[in-house]
Amino acid sequence: MSVYQAFEHRVQEQPNTTAILEAETFATYLQLKTNAEYAATQLRQKGLVTGDRCVLSLPNSIVTASIILGVFSMGAIPVLVNEQAPDTHLSHAIQKTGSSVVISASSTTAISSIKSVLSDCVSMTKQQACPNRIEADLPLPGELSATETASILFTSGSTGWPKGVAQSHHTLIQASRCVAHSIGLKPTDKIICAIPWSFDYGFGQLLSTLLLGIPQILPAANDPFSVCRAIETQKPTVFAGVPSLFASLFRGVSPIRDTNCASIRLVTNTGSSIPASIREDLFHFFDASKFSFNYGLTETYRSTSLPWQLAKTDPDSVGSAIQGVTLQVLRNDGSPANVNETGEIIHSGVGTFQGYWSDSIITAKVRRPVVTQSKSGKSTEPAVYTGDLGALDHRGMLYISGRKDRQLKSMGVKVNPEEIERLLLDLPTVEDLAIVSTPHDIIGDMIVAVVVPKPDVKDTISELQKLAPRLLSPFMLPRKYITVEKLPRTATGKIDHATIRAMVSG
Repeated sequence: MSVYQAFEHRVQEQPNTTAILEAETFATYLQLKTNAEYAATQLRQKGLVTGDRCVLSLPNSIVTASIILGVFSMGAIPVLVNEQAPDTHLSHAIQKTGSSVVISASSTTAISSIKSVLSDCVSMTKQQACPNRIEADLPLPGELSATETASILFTSGSTGWPKGVAQSHHTLIQASRCVAHSIGLKPTDKIICAIPWSFDYGFGQLLSTLLLGIPQILPAANDPFSVCRAIETQKPTVFAGVPSLFASLFRGVSPIRDTNCASIRLVTNTGSSIPASIREDLFHFFDASKFSFNYGLTETYRSTSLPWQLAKTDPDSVGSAIQGVTLQVLRNDGSPANVNETGEIIHSGVGTFQGYWSDSIITAKVRRPVVTQSKSGKSTEPAVYTGDLGALDHRGMLYISGRKDRQLKSMGVKVNPEEIERLLLDLPTVEDLAIVSTPHDIIGDMIVAVVVPKPDVKDTISELQKLAPRLLSPFMLPRKYITVEKLPRTATGKIDHATIRAMVSG
């Protein structure tokens, strides 16, 4: 079964049920299907065919959901890129996937209908050849195998450019169901989602709507005032957030304490751990709600869920493996770690990604076989070597302690410091540069740029503050700049990031 076939089943089950509420408008499941059919017609006229990739860089909306469904209905592959991503990232996604059609919100100030998106925002980048097809002979949409690639989400990896995480139809359908079971979603729920669908956690909320029949509420914007207004007027039962959103509600300028949130029965989180003080605010404010704190990567969909009964008594844990997932912790030599011993977290089972699109070498480093033990005996299956460090206790509860590489989490998003360094080092005012971070209650890892200016440059920091937003997504932007005469280096000549972090923290 394909994602679109699963959606069609949902339409048959509840055609007149509201699927998405957006400000003063809404769309039922049947209306979404009608919109998707129209979108597919327009996309065919633009040259999209079965197996093609279609890059979408659009905000969450009924229109965007309809276009995604239209792409699915054709047996094509939606490639989701955050609408705030810099042009370099969008161009990279287009080039890497060989996408034949690109739909971006950046070319228009208003999106009011399917027709306006497809006529005003589509720029063609039709390729003469599509060498990145996973299969040589792709089937017709109705004959799609569940193992075919369904979607590609671009995320920053541990090194180099952002990578396109490919997931199959089977994985998306199976994982969305397993997550819903693990965190306790109900058919009567309504989810408020202020997370872009281009992020895996936001995409998961969209799939809960399209595949499981759980209506979704979209705030007019992702700011605290819009979120609170949507909670007050639309009465959601599930609040899906990330630490930076919760922090902005309770630490920024926000009307949350004057908002009636009595309808919310479940608060969920993923992205990174919530700072203790903000977690206490959540517990106090949503005192009648249950909580589900989760962990996962784009490459794993979701790995763990902390049962609501333990959310207050064991908040340092990210929970145990969700239904269908096997978690292991391995030492550097590949042997299993003991209980409470730190090692690399390995995810296998439901949610395991197909690979990084057109990046077989990097895929082989992350998606590797692992031996698992079950009641039926030992078996070898593909797994995600997460790069996260952690330990499992005797109950199977996971505790995360850090990363094997330099990856950071800013505003709930994994960020690659090496990519920021590479982009900013190309600027004419920078001689040398290192990216480190310091803890921040709202942002998570606050990114700090330590810069060696080029000789005779008078105001490097002002230039960086002006130019960096043109190159970097908001969650990648340094929040602080420090100039130094030279960067400390190790005996082998590498930048001494440990010394720099100590300097910044001090």
